[in-house]
Amino acid sequence: MKVLILEDTQADVDRIKDLFGQFHPEPHIFEQVSSYESMKTSCFNEDFDVVFMNIDMDERKSLELIKLKANDRAEMILTSKDNEMMIEAYKHNISGFLSNPIDEEAFVNTMERIKKKINLWGESRKEEYGHFKELIDSGQINRIALTTLDGYVIVHYDDIIRCEANGNYTSVYFHDGSFLMLTKTLKHYASKLEGNGFFRVHKTHLVNLDYIRSYVKGKNSYVELKDGSNIEVSSRKKQTLVEMLNN
Repeated sequence: MKVLILEDTQADVDRIKDLFGQFHPEPHIFEQVSSYESMKTSCFNEDFDVVFMNIDMDERKSLELIKLKANDRAEMILTSKDNEMMIEAYKHNISGFLSNPIDEEAFVNTMERIKKKINLWGESRKEEYGHFKELIDSGQINRIALTTLDGYVIVHYDDIIRCEANGNYTSVYFHDGSFLMLTKTLKHYASKLEGNGFFRVHKTHLVNLDYIRSYVKGKNSYVELKDGSNIEVSSRKKQTLVEMLNN
């Protein structure tokens, strides 16, 4: 289970980890953040099973994050020393509310309920994934779901010219001249698109090989794409790129 924690004190973080150790000793991956901004970035760029968030630190920002995560698959558990916040929090799709310091029984009951939901989701996802994997392997599906701030956009591989790293986000450029800002890293999209006609020519760029118009060799090698953009090719990617273009 992958767990993201935003708590007010290290003692509260340690309490959550200790409770997992006592009552759910199977291996877990914990990630700890210290601000709502860091939590927002982590939530958008990584897949967590459970998110613990202290809502006492900033009421406005915590409610913004609750709304953003409302339709995400991660199970969100809110913690607070102020039980009045629970009334507002429960207007949104959260999985539990625990008062700090966290009571053992409340933790166990909440996590048992969440584990059942995760298991049910996992079985459903496995069936769904198996079906789509068959379609992908047979070449019947060549589309990708791009994650934006507003949800998902389904596009055909051929619609994408290039993807560019933008910090923890990715800018994707399309053949019609439009572009989108995506809420996952370039590394994430490289793992999905490489092997499907795309190549990461540089740490900041992933390009669709079908859109390469020319390759200019030299000390500062670059590819010219059909949309007129010139993209630098890193020295360690030159040979692989040439081999791919010659196949």
